[in-house]
Amino acid sequence: MTQGQGQLKNAPPFAGEEGSARASTDYEGSSGTLAFAPNEQTKTITVPVRGDTRDEPDETFGVRLKNVHNASTQDADARGTIADDDSPPALRTSDVRVVEGHTGTRAARFTMRLSAASGKTVTVRYGTQDGSARAASDYTARSASLTFSPGQTAKTVTPAVRGNRRREPAETFFVNLFGPANAAIADRQGRGTILNDD
Repeated sequence: MTQGQGQLKNAPPFAGEEGSARASTDYEGSSGTLAFAPNEQTKTITVPVRGDTRDEPDETFGVRLKNVHNASTQDADARGTIADDDSPPALRTSDVRVVEGHTGTRAARFTMRLSAASGKTVTVRYGTQDGSARAASDYTARSASLTFSPGQTAKTVTPAVRGNRRREPAETFFVNLFGPANAAIADRQGRGTILNDD
């Protein structure tokens, strides 16, 4: 994040006020008094902004002027905007190996992870895809949208693998990620391997 300054004219004294930005977390809160000497027209208030590496919306804070003496106030409130300059996090999906079992189903647990916590809501769609394994006979097809709330970094998707008593080679299917919002995709395909135990 970048550091910003605001210029205020004819305006003693001042106090910082929170907006979507938070004092001590996003910027250093401050207050004080400005004194203009005769014929002086401009004073500068500097508010230190704290940097971080989290992708997040632009944030705002305010500076309010009050108790003005020997001058009139035309605009008592100024807004500072902290412009985010961090890249969105990257999404990856894991590979999974599951022993199929003889009856019923077993969950294939694919974990979708963000490379870093985001200050924004991240969404991504996923869908299963056949490999040598076939939907309905070997596993249950699934597709939906995942939502990562701000601060969350992992979500799990659990397609069901169907058991049987047939002796056969290991089979594969895939979970694909697409259509992300507020994130990039670093690894868009997870491989599920169904291990035969007959």
